[in-house]
Amino acid sequence: VLAAVEAAMRAAFAFEARDFAQRVARSEIAAAAHAVPGVIAIDTDFLYRETPPQAGQSLHPRLIAQPGRLGPTGALLPAEILTLSPEPLDKLEVMT
Repeated sequence: VLAAVEAAMRAAFAFEARDFAQRVARSEIAAAAHAVPGVIAIDTDFLYRETPPQAGQSLHPRLIAQPGRLGPTGALLPAEILTLSPEPLDKLEVMT
């Protein structure tokens, strides 16, 4: 079941599945996991970005993706697409 959950997460939060400036909510994580047969419950310990403004291991209710915008110097800053880190999901485990 764990491999199927990780695959579902990677599909749901892949670059191709996300839009520019689309937020990530904890409820989306739960929905992706619960779509896997055999999943009864999940417990999300961390939801954070690897870059500011929501960096650091914490449990944010949702992650904000910035739209295209002007920076402090007037330069155009690109819109963001939030995806899963390519690193292994280190806290994916069976609840007992």
